[in-house]
Amino acid sequence: MSEQQTMTELFDRWERVWHGGQFALVPSCVGDHYSRHDESGDRTVTRDAYAAEIAKVQQERPGIRIVVHDHSFEGDRAWFRFAFKWTDPATGEARSRAGMQS
Repeated sequence: MSEQQTMTELFDRWERVWHGGQFALVPSCVGDHYSRHDESGDRTVTRDAYAAEIAKVQQERPGIRIVVHDHSFEGDRAWFRFAFKWTDPATGEARSRAGMQS
């Protein structure tokens, strides 16, 4: 399989996780654990914890969409720059948040 096919399949799986709620696909998208650096501080996240975080985000922000702006995959390393976009259920206001994950 070419590198392009591998990347396309990975993003297709992520699409099914984030927009289709198919959390069983998370293990095919991330390693056993990874280091996370966000407003909660630095921490190690397991696959199961990551799937639970995605489910919580989707519950708190119905209709959330993820837009990937840029990415790179080399060997066993990957990163992508993204934005979340959703409508605040309490106020009806459009909201967004940007980030980078590697």
